[in-house]
Amino acid sequence: MNRRFSFLPFEYAAIALLSCQLVLFDHFSAATPPNNSVDVDEMKNVFEKDGYLLLRKIFDKQELSKWESFASQQFDSLFQRLYENGVTKFPEHARVSSSTGKILYAMEEGTNNGYSEIVMRSPGRYELSLRNTTSGDTPMALFDTFVEQLSPFLPKFLHRNDMSDINMSYSLIVSTPGASHQSWHTDSEHLSMEEHLPCHCLTVFIPLVNVSPRLGPTEIIPRSHFMTRQPTPYQIPIDPANPARAPTLKLGDAIVFDCRLMHHDKSNVSDQNRPVLALTFSQPTYNDTKSWPERSIFPSCDETEPTCAAVL
Repeated sequence: MNRRFSFLPFEYAAIALLSCQLVLFDHFSAATPPNNSVDVDEMKNVFEKDGYLLLRKIFDKQELSKWESFASQQFDSLFQRLYENGVTKFPEHARVSSSTGKILYAMEEGTNNGYSEIVMRSPGRYELSLRNTTSGDTPMALFDTFVEQLSPFLPKFLHRNDMSDINMSYSLIVSTPGASHQSWHTDSEHLSMEEHLPCHCLTVFIPLVNVSPRLGPTEIIPRSHFMTRQPTPYQIPIDPANPARAPTLKLGDAIVFDCRLMHHDKSNVSDQNRPVLALTFSQPTYNDTKSWPERSIFPSCDETEPTCAAVL
């Protein structure tokens, strides 16, 4: 997600293999969840040290396939509604100019140009809020399954005992063909510039398709959740011993990262969308109020009314 804490672009020499510590959890799955405090503590130590953790084969592929069709329908419906409301000149998210061959986007980039239901975070890369989506025929009930799978260890990452007092929000990120590299950014600020505090906000990215390098995987800078605490984060040096990494994920995998970790999505040079479900969890005292605009696609939208739910 490209929100409000953007940094100048950096070039990194190579994409390295995952550290041996992360490989330890490459086969962490629903079939073999952490069943003792030693396992959870080891996962927590890796997460706090590197700022992220890979989870392999943790979610059921068949259940996630329901989300892929939902994501496509939701995405198309929102742009159809924008067109019907006279906001855009065409009902698709983008068209190719017949004269220049360049991609023309229906929306403009940035939170100020978006809506409470959808924002184009960077050219060709959209985030769709699911906060008002009703269950109906959608796979929203699967959120309970996601939380159940994550509950044995995720609260520890936020220094909580269980999920009962953790804030949760859900969104859908769609990177479309032709989407370019994002700028390096973080999804949350540091709560202190004097000391490194425990994680107050984290995100779980769950891809809805197999993410190959061509689809533009999320690239992260390990341990940058410490470095961005410095007063001049723009001057982070290139460290050959700690290069940026862009792990490819298959359906059923997930990546958990501290919202202070520097990351970005790489270019989508394929001919298909890359939909990713984003689950954000935060400590009860933290509230993100800047990522979404207040205005809605729906005129005179009253959020207490069912008509305010996202288009299905």
